[in-house]
Formats: sequence, C-alpha cells, structure tokens
Amino acid sequence: MLTLKINYENGDHSYTRMNATPEEARSYYIGKIFNIGIVSDNLQKCTSIEILEDDSKPGVDDMCKNCSCFRNDCAGSYSKNLYSGCIWKNKGRK
Repeated sequence: MLTLKINYENGDHSYTRMNATPEEARSYYIGKIFNIGIVSDNLQKCTSIEILEDDSKPGVDDMCKNCSCFRNDCAGSYSKNLYSGCIWKNKGRK
C-alpha cells in the first residue's frame, strides 16, 4: 500500500493511499485530469506524485522493534496484519 501526495497544475495537492506499485501509481495519476473541487467542479491535471510511504516492501512489525528478544532469540515478525500475540511474550519473555 502506497501513501501518495498528488500534485496538481494549479499548485494544489491532495493525499491518498493506493494499493499499487509506484509505477502503476505514476501511470494512473501523472498527466491525467481529476476533479478536485468540493463545492463546484475544479478540473486539474496531475503534474507529479510523491511517494510518502511504501508498505509493500517487507519490514519487521513495529511491535518487534522494541522487544529485547528481537535479533537475539527471535527474528521478528514481518506480518503487518493485526497481530494476535508474540510467542516469546506468551512464554513469559519480554
């Protein structure tokens, strides 16, 4: 999942999240016209995008980073999904 800043021709920008590769996101947005108006139509061309976060690259789960077992007894979890509990914690380790 990407977190994107979308930049428009008139200097405005918006933020969004998109389940795509960076290449797919660029292809979808850049050079296309979008209606960014809230009260009335405001058609603007996207001139560029900025990738603020790319969750598609595997990384260790945030809960593992501060654990004393991480990189000692445990390689950590790479799941970014809802985590139900650590096996070390359940065995009494912290």
